Amino acid sequence: MPTALVFLLLVAQSYTRERDHVVSETAQAARAVSAAIERDLSGAQMAARILAASPALQDDDIGALRALAVSLLQPGLAVSAFIVSDAKGRQLINTSLPASQAPPPLPQKWAASMDRARDYGKPRLTSLLTAPDEVPRLALNQRLPRNKGPAYVLTALYPPDYLPLLLRELDLPAYLGAAIVNADGINVARTLAPQRYVGQRSAAPLLEQIRQAREGVLRHATLEGIDVYTGFRRAPDGAWTVAVTMRTSTVAEVLLGSVVTGSLILALLLGTGFALAWRVGGRLASTLQELTLQIHALAQGKPLVAHRHADRESADMAAALGTLERDLRRHRTQLESLVSERTLALEKSTRLLETVYATAPIGMLFVGLDLRIVMINQYLAAIHGASVAQHLGRPVAAMPFDEAVRMEVERCVRQVLETGSPIVDLELQGHGGQRREQLSHWIVSYHPIFGPERQLLGVSGLWLDISERKRSEAEFRRSKHLFGTIIENIPAMVFVKRADKLSFEMVNRHAELTLGRSREQLLGKTDHDFFPPQQAAAFVSADRKLLATGQMVEIEQEPINTADGTTRHFTTRKVVLRDDAGRASHVLGVSIDITERKRATEVLHATTLRLEQSERFIRTVTDNLPGMVSYWGADLRCRFANNFYNEWFGRSSAELAGIHMSELLGQELFDVYAPHVEGVLAGRPQSFERDLLDPTGQVCHTWTNYIPDVDDGGGVRGFFVLASDVSELKRTELRLHELNEQMVRARQGRGGQHGEERIRRQHEP
Repeated sequence: MPTALVFLLLVAQSYTRERDHVVSETAQAARAVSAAIERDLSGAQMAARILAASPALQDDDIGALRALAVSLLQPGLAVSAFIVSDAKGRQLINTSLPASQAPPPLPQKWAASMDRARDYGKPRLTSLLTAPDEVPRLALNQRLPRNKGPAYVLTALYPPDYLPLLLRELDLPAYLGAAIVNADGINVARTLAPQRYVGQRSAAPLLEQIRQAREGVLRHATLEGIDVYTGFRRAPDGAWTVAVTMRTSTVAEVLLGSVVTGSLILALLLGTGFALAWRVGGRLASTLQELTLQIHALAQGKPLVAHRHADRESADMAAALGTLERDLRRHRTQLESLVSERTLALEKSTRLLETVYATAPIGMLFVGLDLRIVMINQYLAAIHGASVAQHLGRPVAAMPFDEAVRMEVERCVRQVLETGSPIVDLELQGHGGQRREQLSHWIVSYHPIFGPERQLLGVSGLWLDISERKRSEAEFRRSKHLFGTIIENIPAMVFVKRADKLSFEMVNRHAELTLGRSREQLLGKTDHDFFPPQQAAAFVSADRKLLATGQMVEIEQEPINTADGTTRHFTTRKVVLRDDAGRASHVLGVSIDITERKRATEVLHATTLRLEQSERFIRTVTDNLPGMVSYWGADLRCRFANNFYNEWFGRSSAELAGIHMSELLGQELFDVYAPHVEGVLAGRPQSFERDLLDPTGQVCHTWTNYIPDVDDGGGVRGFFVLASDVSELKRTELRLHELNEQMVRARQGRGGQHGEERIRRQHEP
């Protein structure tokens, strides 16, 4: 009895756990069926988008539109036929009928369903009964907007056995039933009694649970009154829900079969005798323990470990658990594969979007409906002077540094969210967070972003920094203005001629003044309109030669007759200007009036000739004077010296030119003359006597005069040096002095008279 009681408790516990696990299978099956249906509906929606974008739809080319619809019915598409209807309920296209057969009018229920899809604006699941004795067919109505006229409706019809085929495709057990419920709670597809219950509202308890949760499992009574477990999953957009049912009796049959078998075996074992009860009970307890462990492992998702079973019943139960484990593992693998594919596609799209944001050479951001930044790239974050992380989640108007820019950004984003229309190429200026001291310029655009159902998701913004371009344009305008100002005020005649006609296309103000004509009188005219024929022909010939050779031409001197009848002389330089293709387009000429310079050159030449004659005269006079003559500048460098001066110092005129006085005299002798030099540079004439050694080494007595050269302002710019050899005068003076002394001595001595006579005789010839 204790063994039997323990066995019954274990069976009850296993039954409860296995029931919960089997019931949870309905939820997993609902997820798998929901994913498959979403895939098939996505294929129909993709076909609708292709047809909506077709030119044949906008041009009302029904034949081409039908051909396109037929081409979309590929083997991988679950749709069996396409129907296109207009606002009046007429079938324009029905791919299930031959092209030559005119489609019949739509049934009233069909037309009403399609009108609701046209008014609703979103894809709508429904069921359509093509014949009274047939199974209602699942249908997806979608709006086809047109540029002209009311929108059409595309109906994608699925096969009558679409849902049963889908369950077999997913390898779901045959004891599972399924149904598709649309957003109105109407059954649009059903595996059980579809002719009776498709088109009716689903069970109230199920609809209540669908409204409260996206997925789940509940126990309730079906429309037939059958007690079932139902696992359901609602689509992300809430347009439809998949419900997978399992009868409670089926659960009991699956589980109680093994329990009954075990109970019979137990009864048989108990009837064989108490003697074998202990042994049989021990073996049964061991078997039940292994099965319990396997059930626990199955409930926890762990793999089952194969064991040898002592009785057939436990082996059958283990086999049933193994089959159930394989089915669950297969379903789990399929679900994981589907989730992995969707996750991989999402990750790929996310990486692509992140790559675009990171590498785009412009600022990019995405703002949600709450005006908060969802995405932003480094380019735009740097403009605002903050990192990408500091932007995410913050209001879009909180980031720009400039108050005016902040208000304008918020206004634009709000306008796009309210109107759904983009703002393109708006020029914006202000101070950014990166260079707050400089005025920045941007070109910004804001575009609304819509979801698959045309619901507004947010606003995408593009920012392009054109500050450098603005500064370049301003600099170009300043340079152009400066260049124009220079050209207008340059003291030269500047002109540009067209290469084909040699007519004036541009002249400056100096050209107007020189030629004595206004700019309006010069532009568009040629040289023949202003100059004598011979002179104009020479100008034209020179220009043609310049265009032929392409070499710069420089005319050192050419006469031009001005409007007042005078002839002026110009130095002209001409070059060829070329376009982007390298073709000669214009002739640029710059002419400088050298008339005054020519006259000044002639005067200078005459003056130079006179100066040369005067210098030769002065040189001749000074070279024949019996003394040294030189001129020294205020910097004490020699500017002039006569031949006597050159011979005295033993140097040539070239060697003396520019030599410093200290270098010529030597530092010791220069120091002797320094007081006189300072005096004459102060404007005081100097006269002094010095003994010098002549080139032969004899001592000579010289008398030297320093005469200052004073300019009109009273400043001394140099001085003249006049040095005369007075050696003979000095010797005569010394001889007379000696004679005078001798006469004085003779008078004082005896025989003064004889002495005087004697002295007189000595000096007689």
